[in-house]
Amino acid sequence: MDRWRFGGKRRDRHGHQSSGHRLGEVQAGDAVYDVDLEPVWVAQGSVPAFRTLGQGARGDDVRQLQALLKSLGLMDTAPDGRFGPGTARGVERWQREHGERPTGEVPLGRLLFVPELPAKVALQGFHVGSVVSPGSSPAAPDDATVTLEGVGIKVLPAAPTFTITLPESQAALVRTGMSVQISKSEYTWDAEITEIGDFGTDGAAIARLGPTKGSSSICERDCSSIPPGGEAALAARIELIPMTAGVVVPTTALVVGTDGSAAVLAEDGTRMPVTVVASSGGRAVVEGVAVGQKIRIADDAQP
Repeated sequence: MDRWRFGGKRRDRHGHQSSGHRLGEVQAGDAVYDVDLEPVWVAQGSVPAFRTLGQGARGDDVRQLQALLKSLGLMDTAPDGRFGPGTARGVERWQREHGERPTGEVPLGRLLFVPELPAKVALQGFHVGSVVSPGSSPAAPDDATVTLEGVGIKVLPAAPTFTITLPESQAALVRTGMSVQISKSEYTWDAEITEIGDFGTDGAAIARLGPTKGSSSICERDCSSIPPGGEAALAARIELIPMTAGVVVPTTALVVGTDGSAAVLAEDGTRMPVTVVASSGGRAVVEGVAVGQKIRIADDAQP
């Protein structure tokens, strides 16, 4: 099971949602949805849009708007957080480019600030024709949700999180560090179990997965193949016993010393220390014995 865990939610103004524009990765200046046939644009910033921005306004939200205009080539001066004639001209140029009446101000609800761009986003709990108003809640917020007003936009991390639900019979066999192979259509990803917890009354557990050593995420450049928002069920295989190559001996040939060390007995009874790499089904892969070496199965057995 994989899930996109959401880093923030933005809700915006009163009206009818007309359409969604961009679900997935968005850049500064993209329109993410329409409200009453008017596009809502996305820009980078930590301060949420909370007022109409026009002549005389000052603050970090103005600075964020100016940074957007500058990145789009609509404003030459450096952002200073003061909405003056230069900012108004940049807004007018922006409005003309999109076929809107050049008012030189940005009404509340037309701009959506998110902490980082580009970012993956998804509409949450709304569809075309939804009636939205201040204070409406499209879904119960979780611990990682910032609640504002109106249409639900969830900002997604660069990669989804992956978990596996383990029934009690399987949970007893699984350990952290075990390898997992995840499959989706033509994609195959390697992961490892980083944490096991959330034991329920039925004994089931949740295994959380992480990337293998040297990888930045589990799905890396293929993460776009997983639809943003919600959950998706994927096939996964846990490697309980890693594939191991080496010399195989019967486990009955192993003798264990008082210090816990393992050994086998040569044909003449000489004790030969070995390292047990893996064992299963009455056989063990060991290091310390050459292929073809004759060993005893038991003290009283023939080699």
